[in-house]
Amino acid sequence: MKMRVLSAIGATAILMGASLPASAQTAETPVLPDETISGVPSQKLPTPPVLTAKYTLPMDIRVAKDASITSNTPLTDQYGSDYAKWAESVRECLKSKPILVRVVGEESVPFIVNGSEGKLKLNANDKAVCSL
Repeated sequence: MKMRVLSAIGATAILMGASLPASAQTAETPVLPDETISGVPSQKLPTPPVLTAKYTLPMDIRVAKDASITSNTPLTDQYGSDYAKWAESVRECLKSKPILVRVVGEESVPFIVNGSEGKLKLNANDKAVCSL
């Protein structure tokens, strides 16, 4: 039973990877000295189609966390009753993507998707907030 489920998941992943256009997304992350014997400073992820069987780089990707942000509403705290500025910052925040990091042991390194970082991060309470 487990083998059938794994086969179905693998086949689905291959089909999904093959159906994405080559320019779908790019991602780049620095390589730590402990992770390599070749001395490459960064790793670019392959563009689709990527066959699951050939992709062997394990990654733990998380949304960046900023424990210094203790408020669940930093935009409201900053702009108060200036509704025009508050609304514009909320609109920009809703269009943004998260700041991602790749966790390697005790360290975190940036994980950049499509050449730009986002604005969303987790606060001290693990709530997603826009960085100011």
